[in-house]
Amino acid sequence: MDRFRLIASIVVLFIYCLVLYPAPTIITAVILVIGFLLIKNIGNDTTEISSRTVRRRAALNSAKLFLAPYNDIWGNLRLSNKYCSLRLGANGYTITARETNGGNRSFIVTKTSTHSKEELWDLLCTRFGHNTNFDELIEQCKTFQATIEISGNVYTPKVRTAAQRTEKKEPAPKKEKLDINNASEIELTGLPGISIVMAKKLVKKREEIGGFKTVNDIFVFLQIKPHMQAQLESLICVKKMKGSVKIQLNKERSIDL
Repeated sequence: MDRFRLIASIVVLFIYCLVLYPAPTIITAVILVIGFLLIKNIGNDTTEISSRTVRRRAALNSAKLFLAPYNDIWGNLRLSNKYCSLRLGANGYTITARETNGGNRSFIVTKTSTHSKEELWDLLCTRFGHNTNFDELIEQCKTFQATIEISGNVYTPKVRTAAQRTEKKEPAPKKEKLDINNASEIELTGLPGISIVMAKKLVKKREEIGGFKTVNDIFVFLQIKPHMQAQLESLICVKKMKGSVKIQLNKERSIDL
C-alpha cells in the first residue's frame, strides 16, 4: 500500500511541475530515464563479467590437484609452465602471452575473426600443457584466425581464396591411431580437446580398471561433447593394456590356484 502511495505522490508531483514548468520538467524527466537505463546496462555487464570470472577461476583451481607434479600454475585466469605463460585480462577479453624460458618475447591478441575472445581463450586453455611453448601458442592463434601483435609487429592470418580452397590436394598418408590404453600423458595432450588435466584422469582411470574396453567408454568417462567425439574417433583406438596392475594380479592368482 505504501508503495502505491509513493508512486501516486510522484505522479501528482510530476503533473504539478509539468503544469507550472513544462519545459524544465520534460528535460529533467528525459535525463533521469537515460541515466537509469545507462546504470542498469553497466550493472548487467559488470555482473556478467564477474560471474564468468568466478566460473573460470573455480575451474582452474579444481585442476591444481592434477597439475601439481608439473609445477604448473592454474589460477587467477593464468596458465604457465617453464616455457611460456598465457593470461586472460580481468575484463575477460584481453589475451596476452609471454615467453618465460630466458626469452623476452610476448604477444597480445588484437582481433579474432572466426571466434570471439572468450571462445579463443577456452580453445587455448584446452590445448595448453606442461610442454607447450611460445611458438606453439603463436601457431594456435594463427590456426584459429586470430590477429596478434608481437613487439609492435602485427601478424594477420592468411585467408585462402576460393580458388585455393578448391585446389586438389594429394591425399595425406593415413596416420596410425593413438592407443589410449598405452599412450603417454604427453601423447594424449596432443589430441584435440584433451588437456593435461584430462590426460592425467585417463591415465589414472585406465590403471584402476585395467584399460578401457571401447572408445565410447572414454567419451563417457571424460564427458566429451558430440562434435569433439567425431574428431577423436578417427584418431584414437583401444588395445590391450601393457603392464596393467590388474593383469599382473590375475596372473599371480592363477599360479596360486
